[in-house]
Amino acid sequence: MPDEIGELKEHAEEGAHEPSLAPVTLTMAILAVVIATVTLLGHRAHTEEVLLQTRAADQWAYFQAKEIRRRSYELFLDELSIFSLQDAKQVDAVREKYKKQVDRYSDELKEIEAEARASDRVQRQPGHVVHDVDRRRCARLAVPPRDQLVGGGQHGRMIGTHHPGRERRLQNVMR
Repeated sequence: MPDEIGELKEHAEEGAHEPSLAPVTLTMAILAVVIATVTLLGHRAHTEEVLLQTRAADQWAYFQAKEIRRRSYELFLDELSIFSLQDAKQVDAVREKYKKQVDRYSDELKEIEAEARASDRVQRQPGHVVHDVDRRRCARLAVPPRDQLVGGGQHGRMIGTHHPGRERRLQNVMR
């Protein structure tokens, strides 16, 4: 390590005596700053992309949780109508309570689904980082991009004839 420091010091002293190295040194410094800036911006764009994907996934998970709850309440209402219970007045009160819950969840689901679809649209806009990267990857592998798959998304099937090799390559790209 001390040898390397001495060597660097020696090169610096040589550079001070040769004025022809000044433009090269300045150009290298400017290029280093430009590369560092581009790298920083690339990392920020990647972080933003990860956040957008996470928000979209969270919104769909929230939608699914509400849908499961709504369906379980509907199932409970169906069970109430099938089974014979002792206190009809109390059964009607419980049925009304859960009917209101089902209606409330149905209304909430419409709003949540709209928000989830909006977050997906933002992520799939042309010019968006992931959208363009997916298109380039798919073009390189000669497979259709996600939006041309049956069912869309990560686990969709390709439209047209069945090509197991192409599907495997596509699934590897989408991961």
